[in-house]
Amino acid sequence: FELPQISIAVVRGACLGGGCELASSCDLILASEDSSFATPEINVGCYPPVALARFPSQIGYHRA
Repeated sequence: FELPQISIAVVRGACLGGGCELASSCDLILASEDSSFATPEINVGCYPPVALARFPSQIGYHRA
């Protein structure tokens, strides 16, 4: 989706699963120093489609 407004995610603490995918869809992520991002559903065999599509371009292929 493309919004005419800028979207900003503000993260404090753990940002997991769908929250992580939602944050990755925003234009800007403001995160506190103690924030962590993860997609734990991968450990039980669930496929996170948004994360797999967006993470390599946002944080680099080797870190994704």
